[in-house]
Amino acid sequence: MINHPERKAEPVPAGNRPLKMKLAAGKYFWCSCGRSTNAPWCNGLHKNTGIRPFRFVIEQECEVFICQCKKTSNPPFCDESHLK
Repeated sequence: MINHPERKAEPVPAGNRPLKMKLAAGKYFWCSCGRSTNAPWCNGLHKNTGIRPFRFVIEQECEVFICQCKKTSNPPFCDESHLK
């Protein structure tokens, strides 16, 4: 059997509800794999999963709902996929 390290692992839900957060303007890296111990932010534990963190920019301070179920079609923001 051939090992396929490029195969994408399944994301692990970090929770079943979004996180309501106030974010300052800046660059962020949302954990897409769900393995981070610093959720919802990436800490590098995605290595060898085939999943990369999602980089996004906040232009000005705002309140957002960050996805934790990892099923959103609008990363990193909750689209209520956790309800389905």
